[in-house]
Amino acid sequence: MTAAPQLVRTAGDGRREANAATVLRTVLDHGPVARRSIATLSGLSPAAV
Repeated sequence: MTAAPQLVRTAGDGRREANAATVLRTVLDHGPVARRSIATLSGLSPAAV
């Protein structure tokens, strides 16, 4: 069983960096995965990935 994704909510300029960190953490935790899977696993929208 996988842990629930930790959502990072920030405003303004930090959002891109926070999303990048979330994507990186998801890939490190789950290995190579498709963008759609990263979105599902991380809780980000597909456009944010």
